[in-house]
Amino acid sequence: MTFTVPDEVARRLQAAAVARGFAVEDAVVEALTEWTDHHSAELPALTFVGIGEGRADLAEHHDEILVGHLRDAS
Repeated sequence: MTFTVPDEVARRLQAAAVARGFAVEDAVVEALTEWTDHHSAELPALTFVGIGEGRADLAEHHDEILVGHLRDAS
């Protein structure tokens, strides 16, 4: 992967990496790992309670039902 960041962000990243004794690449990996861990933890878990017992309109309205579930879970 290749990322382009604003010059100011690149300067701050370089300074932070040097201050901690990290290579810039290692600092980026650490930052992206923390960001993805944080944001993936916010996704609500989908449950499978009642699987096999369905609504007659489930296939037709699955997107609306899922949005409603996600809204209720947050």
